[in-house]
Amino acid sequence: MLKLRVITALLLAPFVVLGVLELTNPVFSGLLLIVILLCGNEWGRLAGLRGFAERVFYLLSMAGLMAGLWLNSPDPVLNLAVLAIAGVWMGMTAALFAWGHKPLQ
Repeated sequence: MLKLRVITALLLAPFVVLGVLELTNPVFSGLLLIVILLCGNEWGRLAGLRGFAERVFYLLSMAGLMAGLWLNSPDPVLNLAVLAIAGVWMGMTAALFAWGHKPLQ
């Protein structure tokens, strides 16, 4: 399993470097949004969010927080507030993972 992950990382690393260096800011941000939402979907599944509505709400909340950061990027105070909300949200997800539901089998 570790071998497969290392091979995957080695194959994808050039695309990440190319994306960071060559893509425009909005295009890179859009691709990063997709990757983060895919990771959020997996994290929600691991946290025990098994229902469709639960996972959609979780992903829409993540997307809303990211949109808040994108729209308020020039204002550091608002960014700090959005990041604080995101931190609380992530803490709630971690609590669900640790104490709320049985782990997936």
